Amino acid sequence: MTIRDLEIFVEVCTQMSMSKAAQKLYISPSSVSQSISALENEYNTKLFERLSKKLYLTSNGKELLFHAKQLLYDLGQMNLKMRNLSYQGLVRIGVCTTIGHKLIYPILEKFQNLYPSVNIQVEIGNSSYIEQKILSYDLDVAIIQMESPCSELTYIDFLDDKLMLVCHPENPLAEQTIKIKQLSLEPIIAREPGSRTQKMLQDIFDESHIIPNVTWICKSIDSIKEAVIHNKGIALLSQYLMQDELKNRKIAKINLEEYNFTRKFYVSYHKNKHLTEYIDNFIMLCSTIKDENPLKVR
Repeated sequence: MTIRDLEIFVEVCTQMSMSKAAQKLYISPSSVSQSISALENEYNTKLFERLSKKLYLTSNGKELLFHAKQLLYDLGQMNLKMRNLSYQGLVRIGVCTTIGHKLIYPILEKFQNLYPSVNIQVEIGNSSYIEQKILSYDLDVAIIQMESPCSELTYIDFLDDKLMLVCHPENPLAEQTIKIKQLSLEPIIAREPGSRTQKMLQDIFDESHIIPNVTWICKSIDSIKEAVIHNKGIALLSQYLMQDELKNRKIAKINLEEYNFTRKFYVSYHKNKHLTEYIDNFIMLCSTIKDENPLKVR
């Protein structure tokens, strides 16, 4: 087994095709096949199932992929450091959409004050997407909403959040306390599939046997806000994201009689992840937000 074998294995996993991996790496398909066979012989296990001319990673293949990506990443960081001694490393941070919209910035500012020479790479997406990036070792640490705990991840309490139904101030339901049934005919501004905020709202509709009238599907917080401001429907948003709009009467809240929308955010990382000093301190800085008032963040 060589480093090159691992590089080829990771590329095959990325492409899920030996021929495409060969093209990407500018080597022959037989060389790719030999590397995969060498790894399978080395560890006496199958890394891929081959069904209907398609590749599927086995459980052992998934385990090797995580460690291979970690090893290759650490090797790349070592090479960068040794070739440029001023290089301080990279921290890859994932944040779910709500946190990425506003709350991540004061944490990053404090982190950069501590480590001005460390490179930071931030990726924003819904929690399901970010969780998969942690599991595949494409991110070092993340802040996400947890639907159900994953046995491969560590979770640390970060922040409690309350979500509110909001609408245009001229909507007849504005500032009213209503029952869920009153939303059955209202236009709903929804988040994209994979959003756990959207799943929370959908679960309540399902529980009440309501098919929501979804008229907009948005992938960003700003697009949801704009749709509400332009009176296109009702949305569910975090309390931390609407302070200015509520204050300026651009949007109004709706109180739902039967339900209280609350959730938790967690700092999360893979249990097998080697935590560097930088990652440890990022996690520590995240914990300080509990002692502050996030609603004052601008």
